[in-house]
Amino acid sequence: MEDTLRETIKSSALVRVLSVLILVLMEDTLRASKERRIHKRIAMS
Repeated sequence: MEDTLRETIKSSALVRVLSVLILVLMEDTLRASKERRIHKRIAMS
């Protein structure tokens, strides 16, 4: 019983870390695409 509990805690912690990483990566890519759009506007004008 204790072992399964420990495994569940481990996997949930892993899922939490992974979701945070995905969120950070998504924010980075969004920021990068926004910056690219701004650069394009500057280049066009």
